[in-house]
Amino acid sequence: MTEKLSARQLRNKRREQMLRTDKKNLRRKLLAAPGVHDFVNAPDHLKAGCAVLRIIRNTEAFDARKVQLTGIRPFDSSFAKGVFRQLPADVIDTFVSIAIGQAQT
Repeated sequence: MTEKLSARQLRNKRREQMLRTDKKNLRRKLLAAPGVHDFVNAPDHLKAGCAVLRIIRNTEAFDARKVQLTGIRPFDSSFAKGVFRQLPADVIDTFVSIAIGQAQT
């Protein structure tokens, strides 16, 4: 028998599922090859539901080297899971960590 869940319980289950799929899809970036063109798209501090997936898909369409998601909270990436296989993505906290990473390479 299925038990009825409250709206809060359903929201919590959906959030847990979203976090699991986000981690899974970001692991797929290990299989991705960099694009042909030598530029990196780095959207900064966007809301989780605010067109992040469109930006990632457009970056892949322009065949960029990679996308660096800066200061973006976990988001439901299940709608763009194919892009994470084709485009490397980095999740970074601040722009300072980007500058430090480029200085080391």
